Amino acid sequence: FDFESDNPAMETCFEALRENPPDGSVGGALLSRANRAKLNDDWEGKHPFDSKNGIERLKQWLRPESPQNPAYEATIALAFCSEETRDALLPLAYAYPDDDVNLEAGWADLKNEGQKGLEFLQEASLDPHRSSTAISYLRELEHDDDIPEAALDPNFIAKAEMIDWLQHPNEIGDSPESIEQIDTRNVYW
Repeated sequence: FDFESDNPAMETCFEALRENPPDGSVGGALLSRANRAKLNDDWEGKHPFDSKNGIERLKQWLRPESPQNPAYEATIALAFCSEETRDALLPLAYAYPDDDVNLEAGWADLKNEGQKGLEFLQEASLDPHRSSTAISYLRELEHDDDIPEAALDPNFIAKAEMIDWLQHPNEIGDSPESIEQIDTRNVYW
């Protein structure tokens, strides 16, 4: 499923699989490629999971007990599905037990002017464990003025960025239970 967006085979593949998208790793690959086409290539076609069976597949993947679960990709797809589909499945994405999936739900909702998405990302921007991502989504979606003042405090930003760094798999790979700032300095270059 690694077609270029201008390749007619991609459109043909998406159209052929729209009514009955596959499950498992093949379905996950199709979902990922369709999302990339929408996000990076500005592809204008209908998302292949925005169909009756596609919605059921997304719903299945947004259940935490689902094996080989592409919940993150399923949530990204909601940004490119119909309003009816988005409204039906966003509650599952917001309730999913993973911060990354929840943040994607806020992004997908706000990308389509959803008030709950704005409120969710504003609240998340005040949580140092999720702030960096939430603020980047608010900025990406041109909601800079909606970033809470407290989230822009330099001391808060320092904590949030340190937590973000520590969460990276090459570092600790998880959030610290607590973090304390012990010093600040102005460095003149």
